[in-house]
Amino acid sequence: MQDKPRNQQRLSVALGELNQCFKTNANGRENFLNWQRAFWDTMIAQWGGLDKWRVDKFLFLVRREVYEGLRVLAASGWKEGFVGSWLEVLEESVLAPRDVKIPLSLKLHVVDVWIDEVGNADEERKAPMEKLLAPIRKLASESVVKSVRNRVKEALEDDRLEEWGIVSEKKAQNGEENGQEDGDGQEGEWTGFDDES
Repeated sequence: MQDKPRNQQRLSVALGELNQCFKTNANGRENFLNWQRAFWDTMIAQWGGLDKWRVDKFLFLVRREVYEGLRVLAASGWKEGFVGSWLEVLEESVLAPRDVKIPLSLKLHVVDVWIDEVGNADEERKAPMEKLLAPIRKLASESVVKSVRNRVKEALEDDRLEEWGIVSEKKAQNGEENGQEDGDGQEGEWTGFDDES
């Protein structure tokens, strides 16, 4: 990677944009998935060798790779099988819930940028968000690392999820706790204690 910040960012953008070289036909999709697999395998293998001066460069590269991968899916019209195959690649690599060999900082960074980059790639809010959140939710329930589970829970409370019609888990729980049944079985607003004096 380059030493100057602008050059670093340009290089990361250019590397990420290589994803756009793959056509969305069957051959292109397979090549794209192979590219993604190779990228994530390389990041996982080399992450531990990064020194503190280079980590930011690679964090930006990872962000761009997530974004550009999502852009390829958007260009395909969010084809269900294609989206599923891409998510499978991620679940077998960087988002594998039980694989402790994956660098924790890399996994946490992908979780941190996930909703940001889905939002950037899906300006029309047509992405199959439930499907895109599935590997993240799987991390929340199956990860063997508590900090990953906590970070995922924070990500799933993001208010921007409502733009896709997803109610955050925190709001869903608050709605259940705040809702109260009236005498006729209907939920209603709690108005306080009755004054019986």
